[in-house]
Amino acid sequence: MALDLEKLKSKYQEKQQGNLKIDRWEPKEGENNIRILPHSTEYFKGTVAEFVYAYLIHYNIGSERKTAAVCPRGSVQATKCPICEASSVLYRSNDDKDKELASDLYHKKRYLANVLDLGNTEKGVQIYEFGPRVYNKLMKYVASGLFGDILDLEKGRNIILSKTIPGGNARMTEYDVIVSPEHTNITKYLPQDYLQKIDDLGKLVPKAKSYEDLKAILEGEEVSTDTSKANVTTEHNTKQEAATPIKEQVKKDNPACFGKEFSLKSAKCRACTVFDVCKIEFIRLIEEE
Repeated sequence: MALDLEKLKSKYQEKQQGNLKIDRWEPKEGENNIRILPHSTEYFKGTVAEFVYAYLIHYNIGSERKTAAVCPRGSVQATKCPICEASSVLYRSNDDKDKELASDLYHKKRYLANVLDLGNTEKGVQIYEFGPRVYNKLMKYVASGLFGDILDLEKGRNIILSKTIPGGNARMTEYDVIVSPEHTNITKYLPQDYLQKIDDLGKLVPKAKSYEDLKAILEGEEVSTDTSKANVTTEHNTKQEAATPIKEQVKKDNPACFGKEFSLKSAKCRACTVFDVCKIEFIRLIEEE
């Protein structure tokens, strides 16, 4: 029963070089005293190489820019993803508008962790989802090797996660992390059925769609959504809606710049009634070049 620190440190060194909801834990503004628990029961059977569950997701895709899709490259790096391919093509362009769109399409890293809020232990095991900023701060402590196995229920470390919202502007939210130098036994705070609560968080993330389905979504076509795993939490608007096929949305009265002069920052584009379908057509034309 241990965290494989060697594998974790190796992963961190390589890293340095190289619409669906569930109840989730949300850090309050100020200091939050928490404990990160194993993300899978596999931890209690042997070793795990990561202290959280990581996955990749694409936001703001589809004709309405309201669809989110799990990126298949998150599980198998060699897997092809049409959205990543489109983003790569755009990045190679010399046009700033293309690069801007590429950034918008590119997958985002998300992390899931089982946590125990030590200031509200009656809630039991909760799920915390966060992005690279919090993960990188935690990783520096964990991968240093100085703090041992922070997941250990009896000899692990408590974590103070500080959340600051400058001027009340949520977009400017900042996080800081401090790992306690003291070993703390938290078993007395856990519910008796905590092993049932600590399940493989990977099961909560919907399986990535096929290459063909992802391409169809990117191009604005309708693809049925799988709601059997209605468990993924995000900090974005990821409500999945059926998209109207782009061929049904293209009208004869589209402006002459349709699909040719698209920009996310352009006030003219954002005010245009065909903003969403223009974006899709813009991507399609670039891919065909």
